[in-house]
Amino acid sequence: MLRIVKSAVVLVSTLLAAACSGSPSRSSDTIALDAAKKSAPAVSQFRLPVTVRIAGYQDARRNSGSRKIGDIKANVVGISSPDLVVEDDVTNLVGQALKGRFEAAGYQVTDANAQFEVNGVVREFSLNILARDELAIVVETTLRDTQSGAVVWSGVVTEKTDRFAGVMGNSKKDIAKYLDNGLTAVTQKTSDAITNSLKQIHPELFNPVVAGPVIPGVSVLAAPVQPVGPVPAYVPPAAYAAPAAVVASGYLSVTTTPARVKVYVDDVYFGLTPLKLELDAGVHAVKLKAEGYKPASEKVSVRKGDTTELEMVLEK
Repeated sequence: MLRIVKSAVVLVSTLLAAACSGSPSRSSDTIALDAAKKSAPAVSQFRLPVTVRIAGYQDARRNSGSRKIGDIKANVVGISSPDLVVEDDVTNLVGQALKGRFEAAGYQVTDANAQFEVNGVVREFSLNILARDELAIVVETTLRDTQSGAVVWSGVVTEKTDRFAGVMGNSKKDIAKYLDNGLTAVTQKTSDAITNSLKQIHPELFNPVVAGPVIPGVSVLAAPVQPVGPVPAYVPPAAYAAPAAVVASGYLSVTTTPARVKVYVDDVYFGLTPLKLELDAGVHAVKLKAEGYKPASEKVSVRKGDTTELEMVLEK
């Protein structure tokens, strides 16, 4: 009996040591994505440098902020957890993947003095491992001209697919590749749709200008109006840093109840709340719209160098 107890103690100690050593560990179950690294050589399609700043994405999923993206209810080689978890925040994954797509298309992605700014909302980002794997990625993106503040393009890209993993089942590597391919498809469609819009309003940027095809899985929320008559020459990036181009401006911070309300300033759509905008100093007309709620409007005064806060509660 003494020998049996001693053996049990040794066994427990061994198991505890293995657990403390990190094998198996929760971190070994997480999925690392490669979508941002899969960039083809840049395509020479621009006559002038075109710079883009990725301002970031908001997480609007039901489990906002969580790195868990789904459940594992079938055998997966290399993963012991019942939860499918990614190594980074989904907003960072989308932003990095889109950066790779822009760079592959020939854009210059920068953090300062950019001609255009991209931001958006991750509405859905899930992969459930079942008898048939179910992938769903839905991302809303807005492209804005940083000089005028006008929305150039806004749309929602949806990628929803399912697959049978096969008689051998899934492996951790297979799952990462499947998720990578879905994220790459979403960001590639986003990049293509934005490029097609820029070709409409600034054909002088492209060499040559070729109209892009209709892209499946893209729901356009705001698109440029086809210009009538000659198109004015686009201001090159250097002009943005010139003192003469600087306009006195301030900031407008808009928060609403409920959240994710559409914000229009001077009849121009800027995005969803909560939102902080840089606007010319002066009086601006703000309109708020959300499905199922009464529209609201307010005039606000934006002062140079200051932040004006607007809080609104929409009525049903």
